[in-house]
Amino acid sequence: MVYMKYVGNRKTTYKRICANERRCGGNYLKILTRDCYTCVLCGNDYFPVVHHLDGNIKNNKMDNLLSVCKYCHAKLHGLTISIKNPRVGLIIELHEQNKTFQEIGDYLGISRQRVHQIIKRDRERSTT
Repeated sequence: MVYMKYVGNRKTTYKRICANERRCGGNYLKILTRDCYTCVLCGNDYFPVVHHLDGNIKNNKMDNLLSVCKYCHAKLHGLTISIKNPRVGLIIELHEQNKTFQEIGDYLGISRQRVHQIIKRDRERSTT
């Protein structure tokens, strides 16, 4: 994909580098492909991510990386998730760990305003 960039009065072009090609030492897409874009723990194919088995993010060897869904990934890191709505449970759990709305939104791929709405709605439901 080619983007236009303005430098001073001149217009130059540059190519966008896919962030996924740089993640996990270049092994991110290889791991997802190896595991068929599914979670090796539960078989879910919703939002697969790559997990480091030893917890060291600098150890990007293929045998240290595992494809998991974001729900199992949260469980692996000790977060609890609501059975009724896993996304809401994860948002509440991250908020209780003093994560900002922006950090939670970036992690889940939603806006910080949406995170705020979900937390506000959860507080209203718990007080009634």
